[in-house]
Amino acid sequence: MTGRRYDSAQEYSEGLAGVRVGDLWGYVDHAGKWVIPARFTAAARFSDGMARVTEGGRTFFVANDGTTRVIPEGKWFSDFSEGRAVASSYDGRQYHRWFIDKTGNRAFPGTFAHATDFKHGLAHVAIRNGPRGEGNFAWIDANGKTVFAYSVP
Repeated sequence: MTGRRYDSAQEYSEGLAGVRVGDLWGYVDHAGKWVIPARFTAAARFSDGMARVTEGGRTFFVANDGTTRVIPEGKWFSDFSEGRAVASSYDGRQYHRWFIDKTGNRAFPGTFAHATDFKHGLAHVAIRNGPRGEGNFAWIDANGKTVFAYSVP
């Protein structure tokens, strides 16, 4: 990337680095060549073949060639990991989280109070939790099946 001028740059991930010029983000390859022109107001690193970006106030996912791949429902999203991403919304009282697949659809039924990304085939979820951390929790597999459940009084 020598000889190029960027206002900010991320680490490379899956062969591309997010770079900001002015107020907009895009992605460059290892030679510093623009692969996805700067047009996003926010851009995350590539993960599991896709990057989470924001354009025109909407958050969605793009492939490494810049094509829009997933426009999910929800207001907040994690990055993809093992084919799943956490989507979230807030109803004014509590957060609702669920998992989406790479088509943007819900990966399986169910909404959680909290959810982590999948790692090694499992994600940690809070089925119900209270103000002091009490509640019902579980580790689930990629199909939403409970592998191990426990409660914290």
